[in-house]
Amino acid sequence: MSRRAATSWLRGFDVRTNPQANMLCFPYAAGAVSTFRRLSAMLAEEIQTFSVQHPGRQGRLGESALDSIDALADAAYREILTLPSRPTVLLDHSMGATVAFEVVSRLAGAAIPIVGLVVSARSAPSYREPTCHHLDD
Repeated sequence: MSRRAATSWLRGFDVRTNPQANMLCFPYAAGAVSTFRRLSAMLAEEIQTFSVQHPGRQGRLGESALDSIDALADAAYREILTLPSRPTVLLDHSMGATVAFEVVSRLAGAAIPIVGLVVSARSAPSYREPTCHHLDD
């Protein structure tokens, strides 16, 4: 059995009896763990879903929000290291994509095998948006 108690940072959905892989979900800036609840219910029985819960959101409303991507990534990284070592995919949206990208870079060489990073609503880190404030009307 692979039950794992929720932590303040990671919440598990639909606890699976014999998971073969993890999916870690990173919500957008104003999002919370509940953002991914329905998705978790639709996934195969072999996939255990965890969602990152940022301070200042949902069950952590009484905590102060962190003020940098690095602080979010560092804290999430420390919690992720406590997960069972299974093939792991990170799924993220908007600001969550930035945090997940930073977490993946910290996980290089860790015991948790990262097999995918799925990003939505965010450009690649190497892409710079053109500024529009200098354009004419």
